[in-house]
Amino acid sequence: MLECQMGDMAWVDNLHAGLQTWICWPLVLVVIAAGTIAATESSRPEDIFEMSLEELLNVEITTASKAQDRQSDAPGVVSVVTKDELRRFGGTTLRDVLERVPGLAGSTVYMTDRSMIAVRGDQISNSGVHVLLLINGRPVREVQEGGIKSEILETFPVEIIERIEVIKGPGSVLYGSTAFAGVINVITEKGDQDRISLTAMPGEAGALGTAGTIKIRSEDLKVIAAARYLDKADWRVNYVAASDGSTITRPMRIPNTGTGTYLGIDYGDLSLMLAHNTWETAYFIPDFMSLFETYGVSRWQKTFLNIGYQRQIAGIWRSDMNLTLTQSGFETSSWPNIRRDSSETLFEWTNFVRLSGGSQLVFGTLLDGIEGSEVDPSSGAVWSDGARTDLGIYAQMDHQLTSQIKLIGGVQANKIENLDWDMVPRVGFIWSPMADIFVKVLYGQAFRAPSINENFLNHPGLRGNPNLDPEKVATVDLSVGYYGTNKELVLSCFRSRLTDIIYQDRTGFPTYANRADTITIEGMELEGKYYLNRAIFLTGSIMYQESQDDEGNKDLAPIANISAKGGISYVWPGGLTVGLFDVFQGPLDRKYQATLNPCPGSYNKLSLHCELDLKKFLNYKAGVASSLIIQVDNLLDEQIWLPNWGLLPGQSIPYDQGRAIYAGLNLRF
Repeated sequence: MLECQMGDMAWVDNLHAGLQTWICWPLVLVVIAAGTIAATESSRPEDIFEMSLEELLNVEITTASKAQDRQSDAPGVVSVVTKDELRRFGGTTLRDVLERVPGLAGSTVYMTDRSMIAVRGDQISNSGVHVLLLINGRPVREVQEGGIKSEILETFPVEIIERIEVIKGPGSVLYGSTAFAGVINVITEKGDQDRISLTAMPGEAGALGTAGTIKIRSEDLKVIAAARYLDKADWRVNYVAASDGSTITRPMRIPNTGTGTYLGIDYGDLSLMLAHNTWETAYFIPDFMSLFETYGVSRWQKTFLNIGYQRQIAGIWRSDMNLTLTQSGFETSSWPNIRRDSSETLFEWTNFVRLSGGSQLVFGTLLDGIEGSEVDPSSGAVWSDGARTDLGIYAQMDHQLTSQIKLIGGVQANKIENLDWDMVPRVGFIWSPMADIFVKVLYGQAFRAPSINENFLNHPGLRGNPNLDPEKVATVDLSVGYYGTNKELVLSCFRSRLTDIIYQDRTGFPTYANRADTITIEGMELEGKYYLNRAIFLTGSIMYQESQDDEGNKDLAPIANISAKGGISYVWPGGLTVGLFDVFQGPLDRKYQATLNPCPGSYNKLSLHCELDLKKFLNYKAGVASSLIIQVDNLLDEQIWLPNWGLLPGQSIPYDQGRAIYAGLNLRF
C-alpha cells in the first residue's frame, strides 16, 4: 500500500513544473521592482565594531545534532564560515566560498557533475554523491545520478547567506543517505527587518553579476526574497580531442552562466522555503571507446521546496514536521543526447527533548520517495525510468555525564526498497578539561543508497544493476581544540574505511557494480582563526590525506594529498574592508598526468575582496546606504585544468579560466 501511494507522484511533477515558472522570473521582477520602493533605512547589523570578539568567532551551530550547540560541544568535527568572514573575503559563488573551508576541495567530472566539492579527499565516485547539501537544515538531493549540486554551487545567492556549517565525517544517523563524507549546511538570513539591497557587478569581457534582496518584517511574518544572475566571461580554449587514434585541436567557447532565486517565509510556527537554480557550461567526454571524443553545452536546473511546521508540545519537548520536494533536471546539447528529470519527496518528523543536566534527545522518522527518468530527446528512447521508496527511523542522545564529559550515542535504521533493514551507529565522547579546551573522540557510520540510474539504467553504453548494495563508510575522528575569546585552533585526525563502493565495471559490458575491496582514507588537518583586534582577522588551515585500497593502490581520487589555505583581512572603522585569501592545492599523483591538453598540477587560487562603505567613508547621516565593491578571483591568473575524472585516465579538462575582475555598486534602502 505504501509503495502504491508513493509511486503515484504525477502531482509532484505538476507542482514542480508550476514552481519553476512561478519562482524564477516573478521573483526576479519583484526584487528588481523593489528598488523603487521607499523603505526605512537601518544600520548594518553585521557591523563588527558593534559586536564583541566572542560574538564574531564563537557562533552557535545546529547541524551536528539538529539542535543548538557551541562549536566546541557539537558532536562532530565542525568548520564554520561566519557572516563576518563572508563579508571580509566575499566570494563570487558558493563554490568559491566552500573551497576556502578547511578539508574541502573543488573538483570536477567529465560530464554530469562539472562543479563539485570533495570532503577530506573523498572523490572516489565520479559525482558528488558523498556530500550532502542542506539549505537551513533541509536536504537538497539529486537522485538520478546521485549527488549533482553543480547549479546550486554556482548560482545560489551568496548575498543572503548568514553562515555555513560543515560537518566533516559521517552524518547519516540524522540525515540519511548521501551524508557520507560530510554535510554542508547553508544557513540563510531571515526577514528580520524591512530592507532592500541591490547589487550590480560588471566584469571583464562582458561578464556581469547582479543580485537583489528584499526583507519584510510585520509582527509574526518574516519574508526574505533574493534573486541573482551571474554570467562569467566566456573561456576560449584550444581543446585537444582524440578521434580514431589521432588528435584534433578544436577551438572552444566555454559558457558559464546561471540564475539563482530564493524565497523564505516564516509565520509563527510555519515556514516555507523555495529556491530555483539554473546553470550552463561545457562538458567533455574522453575517447573511452577509441572512436571519438565529444564535448558540448550542458544545462542544469534544480527546484527546492520545503514546508515546515514546529510545535512546542511541552516545556522540554519540541516537534518539527517537514515536507521537502526537490526536482532536478539535466540535458546536453549534443551526443550522448541526454535529458534527465528526477524528483525526491521527503516527509520527516523530528522531535527534540531537553533532559536534565544539559542532556538532549533527538528522534524521528523519515519517508523518502524518489523517481526519475533519462531519455534521448533526439530519438525518444528511454534509457532509465524508475522509482523507489525508502524509510528511516533515527535517534541520537547527547548525555552530559559530568560538567566536563559529554557522551554521544545514536543510530539510524534504514529500509531501502527491495533490500533488508540496515543500521548505521554513532558513538563518542567530548571531554572539556578546561573552559576553552576540548577533546573529541568520535566513531560513526554512514550509507549512500544507489541512485535511479545505478539501479535502472539501460543505455547502450552502460547498464544499471537492481541488486546493488548501499555504499558504507565507517570513520574514526580524534579532534583536539582550543576556543578562546578571540582565537581558535583545532587539530583533527581521521580514518575512514569505505566498503561496497558503486563503480562502473567495464571488464565486460559496462555495468554498475559494488567494489569487493575496502578503501581507506586517512589524514589530519589543522585549522585556526585569530582576531588580532576587531579590525584585523587571520585564518588558515593545512590538511594532509591519502587513500589506499586492499591491493596497495594509492591516491585513488584526483585530489591533492596536501592543501593549505590562508586569509588576512582588515576592516577600517571609516568604512573600508580589504580581504585576501589563498587556496593552495598540491601536486597530484603521476597517474593523473595528462597526455592531451594542459597537465593538472599544483595551483594557488588567490582572491581579493574590497568594499568601501560610502556612508561611513563620507560620514553622511541620511539617504541611501551604498558601497563600492571590487572582487578579483584568481588574482595570480593561473589557468587550472583538472583530471577528466570518471572514465579514461591521461586526459584533462578546463576548470578555472584565470583572473576575473568584478567592480560594482551595492545600494541598501
